[in-house]
Amino acid sequence: MGAAADEYGHHPRSLLVRYDWAARSSNVGVCSYDSTTEALEVGFQHGGRYRYSSVPESLAAPLLHEQPDEFSPGGYVTRTFGKQPERFPVEKLP
Repeated sequence: MGAAADEYGHHPRSLLVRYDWAARSSNVGVCSYDSTTEALEVGFQHGGRYRYSSVPESLAAPLLHEQPDEFSPGGYVTRTFGKQPERFPVEKLP
């Protein structure tokens, strides 16, 4: 799960990325990803933040940078993570 820490506790391949969808999505506000813990956090515009676990960087990537206009971040989250809770455990955040 993620990159192993070195003797000093540093994760040399750690990737921390955040992308704000608020201007382009009616559903998703902000997404962030930590490659060390393989955790994807999704904040929704009308309330609710969720953390999905065991998410490989390749599946988080589309949510972390600009996409074509027809891309739906909410649809992607639902199809990729929401319908597979056994593969991507989800936790509702305060």
